[in-house]
Amino acid sequence: MVPSLHTSCTKTRNTIKPCKVASVMKYSVLCFAYIAASLYFYHKKVLPSSVSDIPDGYMQRIVISDDHAMISMMFGMWLQQLALDATVVATPTTGQATLEAVREYMPDVLIQDMMLRDMDGVLVIRQIRQEFPSMKILAITAKPAYAKAALELGVDGCMLKEDRPQVLKDALIWNRANGQWVSPVLQQRLHHARMVYQQYDFSGEEEQILRLLHLSNGEIARKLNISEVSVRSALTKLYRKVGVLTRADLADLAYNVLLLSPLYPS
Repeated sequence: MVPSLHTSCTKTRNTIKPCKVASVMKYSVLCFAYIAASLYFYHKKVLPSSVSDIPDGYMQRIVISDDHAMISMMFGMWLQQLALDATVVATPTTGQATLEAVREYMPDVLIQDMMLRDMDGVLVIRQIRQEFPSMKILAITAKPAYAKAALELGVDGCMLKEDRPQVLKDALIWNRANGQWVSPVLQQRLHHARMVYQQYDFSGEEEQILRLLHLSNGEIARKLNISEVSVRSALTKLYRKVGVLTRADLADLAYNVLLLSPLYPS
């Protein structure tokens, strides 16, 4: 008896589906194992376990602070590929661990992500600047708006995570006497944001509110020493001025188009 087409297809699906699932699971396990092994050997080969393990002779000591270990590993591998006289001494993933690593290793350069899970990069940089005013700080971020916040804090340089390895080299060899260093791609985005910003002619209070959209209306009111009614009224005017309907759209314009850096507590 010849099986029907429906029966054959059903059997085929029942046979192949578990195989596909197994293949996907096997691939996922292999990828995870590769990443874990890469991180292990990177830390074992590149990172010293203590200050005494740092090689003799002058080399720039670098701390890379990012809450994603893969990003720190990528930057560390770039440093090796670029053959710079530099050694990565620590790769902390939290703000508090960054402060501890900087105090222990006293690096020449801190490569600081602007968005950590436990502490904002702005707060970390502010603290480092107070304790170690002469330390060279290179801010890295995926969001150009946070780059503006870093530059306002007086970091020595700023680049995007999407930038190429050569950009990292340019940043590290830049002479701070020439002013702040900004990657070419980031310069273009900041310039475009300035052009768009000038079209709206915001008042000083309007700009402050735009930079405080990550807070509630009550928090904005307390920050600016005005009433919540005034905040709601200002937001309504801003919606009309820029042609958006929601607070989310206004925040997207402020942070991702105008690249206004969020205001944080002093």
